[in-house]
Amino acid sequence: MTEEIYYYSSKTPFWVKDNLKRYGYKFQYLQSGTTELEAIKNNKNIIWYETEIDQLIDNVSIIKHSFQKNVIVIDHHFNYHKKLKKLDECIEKNKILLLGTQHIENLYNKINCYSLSSSEIWCQHDFIYYIIKKWRAERTPNEEALFLFMPSYKKQNQERKQFIEGIHKNLMEDLLKIQLKDHTELYKKRDEFDEWMKITFNGSNMLGGFGSGTPRFDFYDRVFCEIVIETSYNTPTVHVTEKTWKPIASGFPCCLLINAANIKYLKDQGYELSPKFFYDDLSRCDNDQQAIDVLIDFAKKLKQSENLKEELLNMAEYNYKKFWTQKSLWEHGAESVRKVFGYCPLDQIIKKLEEI
Repeated sequence: MTEEIYYYSSKTPFWVKDNLKRYGYKFQYLQSGTTELEAIKNNKNIIWYETEIDQLIDNVSIIKHSFQKNVIVIDHHFNYHKKLKKLDECIEKNKILLLGTQHIENLYNKINCYSLSSSEIWCQHDFIYYIIKKWRAERTPNEEALFLFMPSYKKQNQERKQFIEGIHKNLMEDLLKIQLKDHTELYKKRDEFDEWMKITFNGSNMLGGFGSGTPRFDFYDRVFCEIVIETSYNTPTVHVTEKTWKPIASGFPCCLLINAANIKYLKDQGYELSPKFFYDDLSRCDNDQQAIDVLIDFAKKLKQSENLKEELLNMAEYNYKKFWTQKSLWEHGAESVRKVFGYCPLDQIIKKLEEI
């Protein structure tokens, strides 16, 4: 198949370009002084970033009369779902494709969605696995509380604030009492350690993939279970981050406050979500308060039931083994990029191997 030429928009981030380079693509840049609008009019295929969806909506009438194609790279589907629905309503079929850097739900009528990988792959580093296995082998738990709950220091949206306040208000006596220093000091220490790692281990990003570093084993040893609030709850989009993967990758019991789409996605990927009644109840929640009520009710049951605790321990062990047997990045992404761009440079590897 003939390789079509694509051009990066002026706002396409470097990591998008690096990602596509890993698959073997050598896409071009718009000539200096050339706008995306001019490129559309001249039938040039463009790779856009998620922050530019408004520009596509504003130029729908021009796109309709152009022969060019548009690929939008999506990192945060939940943030742009409403805009994509608006774009889907006014665009013609086969004019726009979505390429998620992780799993993306196909929620549109005229825009097809593909993905490069699942977010597990971002966290699937051999060095992290080495650290986790050492911790598990040497672990001597001394549980002081039922739950660990650590919302991030970053600015919280209103949705997450309601979850955080609800958990602190209703489960205070069951949460581990932890004193954390000012986040600026914590990040400074983290950066200092990361720099030492890079110098000592020849520039390798040894702790990449888990956000702020490794899971908090020091806290894991002091509680039974971690409560995790995922980034987004009130959209039908899938967005699973290192918040969810940290306890799973560590084989640590967790209680995931996630939406129905994330629940379905994890189950479809082969992960076990127990107890069933808790995640069934979460799937039926229409708003934040209902989800908080489901969590509070579950926490009361967990305190009184050794069987439920055993169920969470078994789930943690099962998901831990599942997590570390994921497909490679290329297994996930090759078929998607082939459909998006019409060809996949990875196919050339097999042909070359056969030649030599």
